[in-house]
Amino acid sequence: MGAGQHSGFVVIHRQIFDSGLWRQFSPADFKVAIACIVFANWKSGKWHTSSGIIEIERGQFVTSTQKLADDLKLTRKTVRGSLQRLSRAEFLKLGTNTGQKFTIVTVLNYCKYQDQSDNTDQTMGYSRATHGPLTGHSRATIEQVNKGTREQVNKQQPLKPPKGDVEIVVEYLNAQLGRTGAACFRPRGKTRELIEARLADGALVRDLRMVCWHRVREWKDDEQMAKFLRPSTLFRRSKFEEYLPQAAAAVAEQKPETKDPHKVSREDYKPLLGGSR
Repeated sequence: MGAGQHSGFVVIHRQIFDSGLWRQFSPADFKVAIACIVFANWKSGKWHTSSGIIEIERGQFVTSTQKLADDLKLTRKTVRGSLQRLSRAEFLKLGTNTGQKFTIVTVLNYCKYQDQSDNTDQTMGYSRATHGPLTGHSRATIEQVNKGTREQVNKQQPLKPPKGDVEIVVEYLNAQLGRTGAACFRPRGKTRELIEARLADGALVRDLRMVCWHRVREWKDDEQMAKFLRPSTLFRRSKFEEYLPQAAAAVAEQKPETKDPHKVSREDYKPLLGGSR
C-alpha cells in the first residue's frame, strides 16, 4: 500500500498491553487484530460489487484472507486461523455473501475504541476510507474520505479502565462458586501472587478460568472436596499442573453443541491433548 492510503490515524490505548489481546494471543493474531482496527472504515458508506451495492457500516471493511495475507506478509492459513480465534474471542465478526469471494469483517465495539474523549486533549483520529474498487489492498473502499480532523463522532463518557488478568480470574472463580459480597475471594495478597506466578509460567487467563470451571464442576457437590475450591489450592503450581490437563480433557470430551461457560474451544487445547492446531 502506498503512503497516501494511510492518511489519518486510529486510537490505540496504551492499556492494550494489559489486555487479553496482548497477553493471550499470538503475535500473528495481534498483528491481524491491529490491522482490522486500522482497515475498518471510520464512517458508513457504500461499496460496489459485481452483483450490486453493499452498505458498509462504520467499523466494517471488506477483504479476503488472501489479500490480508499479502498485506500483512503472513500465510493465508495463518490469517484464517487468526480471524477465527479473534471471532471466537468476540473481538470481531465475520460475514460472507453467498457467491462472492470476499468477507465483511466487523470490528465489534469499534465505536468504543475510537470515540473516547481524551482528557489530555490529544488529537482524535480515525482510519481512512478511500475511493475506488478493492485492488491491491485489503480493506473495502467507500465514498467517504477521512480528513484526519479532530471531529469526534457520538461523544461518550470516558470508559472505566479494563480489569487486569488477576481480577478477571478471581471474579470468574467467585461467579462459579456463587460468592458475593464479603464472601468473595479478593485479587490481592497470596491470591494475586499465585495467579501472577502461573501467568509468568506461561499459563493463559483462559487456562486458569478453565481449571476453576472444571474443579467447581467436579467438587462443588462433594462436601469433603468443596473446601479446597480456593485460590491457594487451585493455583498452586503442583496442583495447577495436575488440574489443567484434566480440565482440557473435559473440554475436549464435550459435544460440539455444548457451550462451555468460559468459551474455551476444543481447538485451543489440541496441542495439550496431543493433537495439532
